[in-house]
Formats: sequence, structure tokens, C-alpha cells
Amino acid sequence: MKLSKALGIVFSLLVLGAVVFYFVQFGKGGEVNTEVNPESKDVANEEQVVDERSEEKVSRPVVEEVKVVEEKVEKPTTTPAVKTEEIAAVLSDEDLIKSYYSKLQEQKLEEAYALKYDTEKISFTKFQGWYGNVKTAVVSDITSKGNHKYQFTVDLKENNGVEEKYLVNMEVIDGLLKTTSSQKTWSNNSVEVYFDIVDGVRKIHVVKNGIDKLVTSVDENDNVYLGKLYDKHEISADKKYLIYRLMGNGYGSSDSHIYDIDAGREVHVFYDPDKYGFSKDGKYFYDCRGQNDYMGGEYLYVYSVPQFTKIFDFQAYFGDGVAVCDYYNSDTNDFIFVANSGSAKVFDFDSASLQ
Repeated sequence: MKLSKALGIVFSLLVLGAVVFYFVQFGKGGEVNTEVNPESKDVANEEQVVDERSEEKVSRPVVEEVKVVEEKVEKPTTTPAVKTEEIAAVLSDEDLIKSYYSKLQEQKLEEAYALKYDTEKISFTKFQGWYGNVKTAVVSDITSKGNHKYQFTVDLKENNGVEEKYLVNMEVIDGLLKTTSSQKTWSNNSVEVYFDIVDGVRKIHVVKNGIDKLVTSVDENDNVYLGKLYDKHEISADKKYLIYRLMGNGYGSSDSHIYDIDAGREVHVFYDPDKYGFSKDGKYFYDCRGQNDYMGGEYLYVYSVPQFTKIFDFQAYFGDGVAVCDYYNSDTNDFIFVANSGSAKVFDFDSASLQ
């Protein structure tokens, strides 16, 4: 009996111990496991995220590398990378050239001067003297000569009305502009005028149909008090004559010269007119000055062409001066002016007479 009771007690203790062990290990409804598992899930999740990023880091560069390889293969078959860079450089150079002349037009001379490569050879004062009177500066026909060298045309107009055209060769060096040559020119179809200036002496050339002729040389040195300075020029509509004006330096008078391009010689000189020109048929030349001109004169002269023989002198023929030189009417081929007496007058070139 005592033995059986002892065995019963031992069995009961074993059952109780098993129950206690179960609750200690697993808790109620697996609460112990739920406290441990979230950490395990976080670790698992964290490992999964790292794996995904690792895949991104591994897989994406592979895709990008494939794309780069594909671009390197495709581009040479269309537009080589070097050629693209050259085109970009050309555009950049052209923009720089245009910006330079835009600054001249806007009279931002210090900014324009800062774009010049060889400023040690040209002082800002001298640069300002060249471009301080510019009203417009228009660049056209920019042509690349290779190696950042360009040729183009510049039309300059000054505030005093003087218009000049230049053929310019320019080089871009380290983002700065170096003018290698600048040649003043004025073209009228097959006729072109250009200048050489050496030590203050200007040589005026005219080229027609490829034949170059020296028109004249003008000493423009400042120390020549009564010397002449080149002012402007033009070519007749029929391209037969060059008219150029020399402006008096000091007290010297200004005068205009007519050069026969085909004959290669000067054929006429006239002085400070208000109006001048050829009749539309090219048979006559006129120059007129009114009484308001500070030099006086009050005349209308008409010359036959090509001899330039005077055929009409209003003041000498009629004893009256010219008050106002009005205008030439190409439609009716006549010149309208006002005499000192106040009456309007018309010279008709068709009949070569006063109407």
C-alpha cells in the first residue's frame, strides 16, 4: 500500500512537471513564440531588402553597361562623336563672333574689348576710337575655314551716316577672338572696291571682272594739316564709275572724284554738293548746291557723259542762284529745285533743258 501511494505521488508530480514545462516553453496560445518570431521576421525581411538592393546594384549596372555598349556601337554608324563635338564648337564660335559685334552695336565697348585675344597690341583707347561711333554692326556669311578660323562680312553703320563693309578673317583662341585680317570692301555685283593702308597711306583699289586697278593713294597722316581723309564712296548704277569723297583735314576743302573704271582714269572732280548723281539713262551727271550751304555757291551744273562737259549752269545762264536742291525724279527723268527768286524749277534730262 505504501509503495502504491508513493508511485501515485511520483506519477502526479511527473504530470504536473510536464504541464509546467509546457507553459514555460510555449506559454498561453504560443505567446512566447509570438515574441520571438517578429524579430525573426524582421531579420528575414531585412535580408530580403538587402538582397533586392543587391540585385539592383548588380542588375542595373549590367543593363546600363549594355546600353552604353549599344550606343557606342550605333553612334559611329550615324554621326561620329568627334563630328558632333566639332559641330558644337562651330556653333559656339559663331555665337561668340556674333556676340562680339552685338556688343559693338550696343556700345558695350569694354565687354567687346574683353573678348579680344590680342589686347596687348591694341589699347582700349584706340579700340574705342575705332568703334565708339558705331550705330549698327551686322555679321553675315560666316564660313568656317577649319581649326576655329572663320571668314565673314561685317556691315558697319556709324551715327554720322557713314556705312562701310568689311571682309574679316578671325580666329577663336581659348574663347577669345583674334582678327587676322580686315579688308574694307564695297561690292556691286561684278565691281568691288578695297583698300590697303600702310603707314597712314590709303591705297584705293577697284576690281571689275577680275581686273584690279589702283585708283589713288591718300596720305591720311594726322600731321598733314591740309591733307585729305577718305570719307565714302559709291559705284554708279551702270557700274562704269566709282565716286569717292575726300574730306578736308584742317582747313582743306572736301571734294569728290569720279573715276572711269573701264578707262582707268579720273574724269571729273566736284565740290561739296547737296545733291548729285547720274540720270537714269547714264547720259548726264548733275551736282547741285543751295544757298543754305555754308560754303556758298548756289548752283546747278549738268554735264554730258562720258566727256563730263558742262552743258548747263543755272546761275550763269539765268542770273539767279539756287535756294534749295530738291530731288531727282527717276520716273520723269528730271531734277526739281527752287531758285532764289522763290519759283520752282525743273530740269528735264530727256530734252537737256530747263522746263
